Amino acid sequence: MNDWWKQFLTGVLGTAIGVGLTFAVSNWVDNHKKNQAQRQTAMMAVYDIDEIVRLMKEDSQEEDLVFPILTHLVAHPERLDKISQDTLRMAVFYLIDDPASEPRWINDSKEKAFSSGMEAWQNLENFQFYDNVQECYRLRRELYRTIEKDAVFQRPISYGRINQYIGQVDSDELDSDGSFSAKGLKRILSETIQMPTTTRYLRMYPLRSSFFSRYIDEIDRLNKENKFLMSITDNEMTSYVRKNIQKTRPASAKLLAGTWENQMNDVTLVYKFRTDHSMDLTLSRIDRINLTIDDMDVQVRVPYSYRMSGTWKLDRDSLRISASPLRPKSFHWRWT
Repeated sequence: MNDWWKQFLTGVLGTAIGVGLTFAVSNWVDNHKKNQAQRQTAMMAVYDIDEIVRLMKEDSQEEDLVFPILTHLVAHPERLDKISQDTLRMAVFYLIDDPASEPRWINDSKEKAFSSGMEAWQNLENFQFYDNVQECYRLRRELYRTIEKDAVFQRPISYGRINQYIGQVDSDELDSDGSFSAKGLKRILSETIQMPTTTRYLRMYPLRSSFFSRYIDEIDRLNKENKFLMSITDNEMTSYVRKNIQKTRPASAKLLAGTWENQMNDVTLVYKFRTDHSMDLTLSRIDRINLTIDDMDVQVRVPYSYRMSGTWKLDRDSLRISASPLRPKSFHWRWT
């Protein structure tokens, strides 16, 4: 009888220990996977914020490059003839207010992915990391709202004014491909650089530069603190980029060369990429307008196309396009 009880208790104890070990191992594996997932999400956010800082710096540096050119032309408009066509086009771009364009650093897909895991992050003991990341993204949104609404960032040439220029150009103010020639660009600049709005915009440059610097420095500081809080090393970040960023971007000039079409609502976009990194972009749509002809109301379909030329390049995980919108619109009339 005693032997039977010993065997029974030994079996029960062994089973209990086995079950306990199974649950312990299972919990350890689950926790390890959860921690790994959280760390991957943390790495994603840190990398994304590093990219935001990099792109903000590039935007600020681009203005630093063009600003002295414009100030020189304002002071010496007679020297327009000595400026190259590429520099003239860059100066015109600097002054155009394009409401449809957005800074490259405003993409919030990674922010949404990070915020969707809020419940998991709240279980961490290190709340400071989560708060820092959210603050970085908040500062990014705040800067974007300021750029959209503050007069300091309002550029002097509206798209409406560009359309007026397009309707008034002479034949020798266009190149053979339909873009503005050096003469056309000089006319735009000669009429623009003396406008009060241009003078005001240039005088506001130190404010814009200081504004950008403050946001860039604060976001950069917070993200460096993030790396310290999560003990993320440079080697770890390099490994993350190699495995998660570079792996998803196998594109090359050879692979991208050709014609690509994209449909956005009622607008068709056709991209033509060349291996020498030049490109054309054509935007097409069909509008309808009502006309009265010989006392008869008719509706006319107006196929509308807008072409741009420029350059492209691969920049880490992004395709960067620099295209000039300075081409005439072409209209073709058809009866419905």
